[in-house]
Amino acid sequence: MSHPLKAVKDLISNGTLHQQLEGTLKKWPLLHFTEHAESILQQGFVFGESVPHRLDFTYESSGEHKTHPGPGYNFAFNALSWDIENDMHEFEVSTPQSGRSLMGMYGSSAILFLGDGLHTRHYDEFHQVIIWGQDARLGNALHLKNIGEQIEDDEPVCDEHGEVVDCWIILGPDGVQIDGPEPYLSLRDCVVTALHHYHGEGMLSAKTSRELAEVYELELQELGLEVSVSRKAHSIEAGLEP
Repeated sequence: MSHPLKAVKDLISNGTLHQQLEGTLKKWPLLHFTEHAESILQQGFVFGESVPHRLDFTYESSGEHKTHPGPGYNFAFNALSWDIENDMHEFEVSTPQSGRSLMGMYGSSAILFLGDGLHTRHYDEFHQVIIWGQDARLGNALHLKNIGEQIEDDEPVCDEHGEVVDCWIILGPDGVQIDGPEPYLSLRDCVVTALHHYHGEGMLSAKTSRELAEVYELELQELGLEVSVSRKAHSIEAGLEP
């Protein structure tokens, strides 16, 4: 564990930060929402909260981002451990109509990458992963990009809750679109397809692939995707330490 993350872990342990440590993630699929995906993919996380004891409050009361010149800490989501109400296992719950703005944690794009971090439950019952921005290695990161509303017969397509369905695509490190089972995907299916791509490229550990198969079993079936893990599969070390 890097020194900056250890400092945060110590502050959680002594009660300075009002968060509960769920575990330490190593080379784990993390999802960071942003309006600046291209610059982050090119330059890394150059902005971030530099003072660890401020990590309970990283937004203004209005929900606007504070100024973080960095280098520093950033936030992501554990792509394999989300509950529906607070962690957006159903990504659509963060629409403006949901009543939970999530303090700007959504953006028009997202970056999926394998990284290290502290998986915590925030004081407001919200899960997040705290990362040290300079530790992030984004060479194999995937860019999940919102390309607008899904349109059929000149009308926007809505889901069962009456919410307009956005279309998302997956761009690889070279900027080329990665094909999924459909040309355009909902954000939820886009994340699952991107995780399946990592599995197919042998970038996930056997443990991570098993969790992918269990957590997203229904979504994988609906997308016609399979995750098979042999006993000798994948030598990359990854895991969630208690």
